[in-house]
Amino acid sequence: MVSGFVRQQRELNQLADHVRGFAAQASFWPGDGLVDPPQQLADLPYRPWSAARR
Repeated sequence: MVSGFVRQQRELNQLADHVRGFAAQASFWPGDGLVDPPQQLADLPYRPWSAARR
């Protein structure tokens, strides 16, 4: 039987290997695939904090 610590460490090592392999595949930039912000901003209704609590 494998102790909990050993099992957790094995799982963490597998996760680290997976992340390392993913990062090595190609360049990765966290902002890839984002959409441009809207040109015309919508008006948002103002609601004071005290009114939101009621």
